[in-house]
Amino acid sequence: MKAEYGIKILFQGFFYHLYLLLNICLCHDLYKSMYSPFEAKTKRIILYYVISVFGAIIIALIAFFTYTFFCYLSILLMIIYLVISIGCTIYCLQRLPKSGLSKEMKSLILKRHLYWTIIFILSNLYPFYA
Repeated sequence: MKAEYGIKILFQGFFYHLYLLLNICLCHDLYKSMYSPFEAKTKRIILYYVISVFGAIIIALIAFFTYTFFCYLSILLMIIYLVISIGCTIYCLQRLPKSGLSKEMKSLILKRHLYWTIIFILSNLYPFYA
């Protein structure tokens, strides 16, 4: 029974933190795309996947051995996501008017990022209040 619970925590920790780390990378990629729009994304995307998968594996292993530290680490990663997401949104608000995009495209980029951030935050608040 204890082994089943440990495996469940291991997989839950892996997939939840993979999801969280990929969203952090998504915000960073939006920032990098606004900062230098003509830079090749291929190397960045591979790096994002590697960082996210290995980070999630490390966090899942931590969860398997010490659940209390895992909870604190989850809260810390959520706070990091909030800071990066809000910072990225503010940067995009400043940078988008200077770009040569149409108004519709500017609003589409910003709306998608804001909606995704709000949905992500609301859908991930339940572990902290459950």
